[in-house]
Amino acid sequence: MFEKVLQILLKVVPTNYSACATTYNNIAIIYAAQGDNEKTVGYLYKTIEFNENSLPPNHLHIVTAYNNLAHALYRRGDFMEALVYMKKAYEIDQKTLPHDHPCLTSVRRSIIYR
Repeated sequence: MFEKVLQILLKVVPTNYSACATTYNNIAIIYAAQGDNEKTVGYLYKTIEFNENSLPPNHLHIVTAYNNLAHALYRRGDFMEALVYMKKAYEIDQKTLPHDHPCLTSVRRSIIYR
């Protein structure tokens, strides 16, 4: 069902439209809840692709997508790739958030303990 919504959306809006990224992310969340890590990861890669093509490089949605992908990759057992995306999120957060922001603390913990 969600794939059908996505197909319709892709036909009626420009391919760099951020709503496409949101739809991909929402589908990924559904697959994650169902325990389908392969589809989750696939949709999160598409989320990142759309976000990177439609948003400024330090946008919060890109950070969120990197974090979501890092967690999905971790669940799938791809620890090194998960670390790459967690670090990407952390680098953007360092540029855009105050040094004592709770998000930075959370990401630091994720990097250290994973």
